[in-house]
Amino acid sequence: LEIINDSTATTLKVSQTSINQNVAEFYNSNNLAFIINSNGFIGINNNNPNYNLDVSGSINVLNLFVNNQNVMNYIDNGSNFLRNDLYLNSNK
Repeated sequence: LEIINDSTATTLKVSQTSINQNVAEFYNSNNLAFIINSNGFIGINNNNPNYNLDVSGSINVLNLFVNNQNVMNYIDNGSNFLRNDLYLNSNK
């Protein structure tokens, strides 16, 4: 499937009109790789996501923000562990 859009209009729109049915499912062979469920939650390698983004596996990020705070600023580069002051600073 290839979708090409050379206009300013929306390229692809998917609408789920039934309650409690997944909006989209993407498979690699017979294995579910990516899902958008009826709540709008996205699962990657997770067929039952419970959060806006629910990943079963490792993620790689350049920057990671939690409540508008860059968590990467709190990682000790020597140990790759979060420093203790992350929790204290997030409760200000």
